[in-house]
Amino acid sequence: MKKIMLLFLVAVMLVGCSLAAQPNAQPSVPPEDPPAPSETPDVQATVDAGISATMQAENEVQATIHAAVSATVTAEEAAAAEEQLSEEEMADAIDAAVEEAMAASAQVATTTTAATSDGEISQDEYDELEQLLVDAAVLLDYAEYWVETYYWYYGDLADETLALLEEVEDILYYTEDYMDEIIMLLEAGNEIADATLDALDEIAANTEEALTQLADRSEAWQAELENWQQVRAENALNWQPDNIPQDRLAAIEEARNYLETVRGSLDDRVISASELQNISQIGANAVAGLQAYGGAGLQGLAGNIDQITQMAALGQFGQAANGLGSLEAAIPGRP
Repeated sequence: MKKIMLLFLVAVMLVGCSLAAQPNAQPSVPPEDPPAPSETPDVQATVDAGISATMQAENEVQATIHAAVSATVTAEEAAAAEEQLSEEEMADAIDAAVEEAMAASAQVATTTTAATSDGEISQDEYDELEQLLVDAAVLLDYAEYWVETYYWYYGDLADETLALLEEVEDILYYTEDYMDEIIMLLEAGNEIADATLDALDEIAANTEEALTQLADRSEAWQAELENWQQVRAENALNWQPDNIPQDRLAAIEEARNYLETVRGSLDDRVISASELQNISQIGANAVAGLQAYGGAGLQGLAGNIDQITQMAALGQFGQAANGLGSLEAAIPGRP
């Protein structure tokens, strides 16, 4: 997974920074019997010990970063599951997360350009960049989480808009790749060759270009989604009945059929495009039957059915589920 690679590279860079900051550090306990000059030191043991210490430090840093990402995503995932965000609310969550990821990535690009402008990268600049890269890693992951969550709940209903959303997702991944490249180039610490400085400048420029495209694609998707939601709702309410009930009892039964159809579709908290078509058709039949045979007491339920159908079409699944309770209470019981 790209994100795991990014976090691993950040961990390596953090360890490298820690080691570079102490070039003359002495062992905490000097050896009791230092080898005579003629003796051959145990190079392999020294290398093994260094690798072991480095891996332990890397694992600790990586665990800290993963904990930060997991805590953020798990909390939001739980909130989404409990509240059943509507399609509009989830689109807003994507928009906000993308904005934050863009801001963090732009800060990396700006700071990289500034750090390389004098031909070298100081320790302070290096430290600042590593923290900014960690922040960008978390926020890019967060934005991708919301895109994937949207696919799960509303992807089938919004198929006509997914090409733009996939472009948004692709650019998020491109931006991650640029963050990866910056991390790898910075692994040399502040002893960076001119060619590396030039490469960092180029990556920073590429990042800024990608973020411009990301802003454009994200805005275009939001606009297209809003338009498609309205079209979808209008289409759902414009279905013509194909099996009109022929008396009051049949009209009541069709209303119950509609109720159970919507409830069944919401069992997995997701309504697919085919399920919405079925809801729209049965809803049209139920509305026609109630208007023809419901009388003064039941004709008003036609409006309830249309409202629930519209909620389903707009991706307001939680509201639609709540509307079913009122509808069920108003439908007369079976004799």
